Amino acid sequence: MIGIFGGSFDPPHLGHKEIILEFWRNFPQAEHLVIVPNYQSPFKKEKATPPNYILEMLSLLLVDLDLHKSIVSRIEIDKREKSYTIDTIRSISEAFPEQKILLLIGRDNLPTFHLWKDYKDILLLADLVVFAREGEVTNSEQNIIPENKIYFIQNKLVKISSSEIRKNIYTQELSHDLIPDSIVQYIKRNKLYPQIIN
Repeated sequence: MIGIFGGSFDPPHLGHKEIILEFWRNFPQAEHLVIVPNYQSPFKKEKATPPNYILEMLSLLLVDLDLHKSIVSRIEIDKREKSYTIDTIRSISEAFPEQKILLLIGRDNLPTFHLWKDYKDILLLADLVVFAREGEVTNSEQNIIPENKIYFIQNKLVKISSSEIRKNIYTQELSHDLIPDSIVQYIKRNKLYPQIIN
């Protein structure tokens, strides 16, 4: 069993940490959780942070968690173009042909899941592990997904976002509970998100 957790991770924070920990609580038998930072999401604007900084911050997060079966993948970053989930799933499925694939998504993605490229093929290759997010949707929005292809996780909601961290990292002290001190220091040392500084 292989989990796939994709996102911008710009920067990684408590919300990401909780999803990683909750995955392992629910699927301790998994071989790996593959964390896949994207080069550019099809649904978002271009990222300002160079990819290697994202990779290093994720590595710091995993060191902080001490989870050896969670690994960071360069698969989407090295493509240097918009990332499509189906392509990543196919690549990881080929690398682990005997393993069941679990795709981690937020529940707020369910209403637009049918807009994802080749979403039917995604469901052929992977089951969905759906995490609670702010702004819950109703059950009716998941009716395109067979019940045997979806797991709902009752994780605690974390009221923090990467965009909030980018805005506040230089203007106020951020709690270690929201973002590890190692990542805060890394951001300041490398002067990331300078466009936010006044």
